Amino acid sequence: MKSIILTDFGAPSSPNELKDFLVNLYNRAPTNSEIEAATKKYEFIGGSPIRTKIKNLTEGLRNELENVQVDYAFLYNEPYLKDVIESNIKSGIDNITILPLFTFYSRKTAMDISKSISYNEGAVKIKVAPEASKVDCIPIVWGNRLNSDIKGLGNFTLIFIAHSVPKGIDVSNQYLQSFRNFAEKISLRVKNKNFLLGFQSSRQGWLGPSIYDLEVGPYEDVVVVPLSFLLTNMEILYDLDFEYSKYLKEKGYRYMRSGPPDDGDDLPKCLASIV
Repeated sequence: MKSIILTDFGAPSSPNELKDFLVNLYNRAPTNSEIEAATKKYEFIGGSPIRTKIKNLTEGLRNELENVQVDYAFLYNEPYLKDVIESNIKSGIDNITILPLFTFYSRKTAMDISKSISYNEGAVKIKVAPEASKVDCIPIVWGNRLNSDIKGLGNFTLIFIAHSVPKGIDVSNQYLQSFRNFAEKISLRVKNKNFLLGFQSSRQGWLGPSIYDLEVGPYEDVVVVPLSFLLTNMEILYDLDFEYSKYLKEKGYRYMRSGPPDDGDDLPKCLASIV
């Protein structure tokens, strides 16, 4: 019997779980300022939407697939990926496919998924699907969402956004090229073929430009498309919808966000085609 495990970073169920989540994410004890910043975002947003989104996506994928068990798991809090794999094996599953809900390759994410697999390595066949930027139907899903969101807009500035990574690491050039290529694929599906690339969390020694350093241009409407994740998370809701939106409004622009695909009807169909 086969199973699919949708895998994301995770989301604390309450502020009390934030510290443990950050410990798992950073592989170290978080500083007080990191805990305070995460708590501020969590309380401002009222919790992360990830759990609801991934549950809905899981149910949507179940409806698309017959005779396949579909579960979800997290890397950095419960239900942990390693535990869901073990539960699958105990229930008689002998073929597991892990579907990471990340757009671009990350060495840390790949290592953490491999570590989760290692607890039961060799017990059953376990395969990890490629990141979303390598899946042909994902930019189609994203492009359709973007087309729907910009319907009726006149001229606008289109900004594709990703999280930054340190320059000089062995995958930074690959990361930048994947980001650019993926943005180009989506842009081909909308009327505005010109776009800007910007990074969240960019700092000295990291890939840039920061979204705050972009020359946005002459148009009043600015449409931002966060590409790093397939599901909306706290960083999107706080860092973009609150902080970056406030920054643009102070500059006289009108902010609009499109995506991620989330738990709509198109993404389960696309993920089912991978399987």
